[in-house]
Amino acid sequence: MGQIGNTPDVFVESPDCGYCGIIDNKAYKNGYSITGNHKRVMEDVYIPNYKQYGNTDLPLAFFTYIAGSFGSNINTQINDIKRDTGIDGSAMPVDIFIDLAQDYAEGGYDHQLLRKIFSVNREVRVSDIKKPTVRYEYPTKSDLLMVAEETAKYGDKNG
Repeated sequence: MGQIGNTPDVFVESPDCGYCGIIDNKAYKNGYSITGNHKRVMEDVYIPNYKQYGNTDLPLAFFTYIAGSFGSNINTQINDIKRDTGIDGSAMPVDIFIDLAQDYAEGGYDHQLLRKIFSVNREVRVSDIKKPTVRYEYPTKSDLLMVAEETAKYGDKNG
């Protein structure tokens, strides 16, 4: 979409999970920071007009910036847009985005997990895109039941 006037680069929609999202790609040599004009465009153009991009009635779940790297204040900038619009956001390094795309099919990812990843309200980390594995948790001592019974007497004439 990005080449059509003032529109985000990518608009995603998940009718099955009931949401949509905005992805904006940025190419900056020394790390991307959300400048005043880019913040204004996200807050005043992309987010308010999102229904036009996909001709949808689904709620907007997130906005995401993808870039090679980010400035040190990116988390604050993401949270400023979240505060101003009420929409969750993230900043995803392009290498993590590529890993996510490659792992999507074989990793058993679904649209709910993608929504969670793109809605972290900070820069996405590798740990955010790794699907959690189910692990057995051993019960704590307080969770165990204690059974009191008489000790068995082996070799006893009465037993």
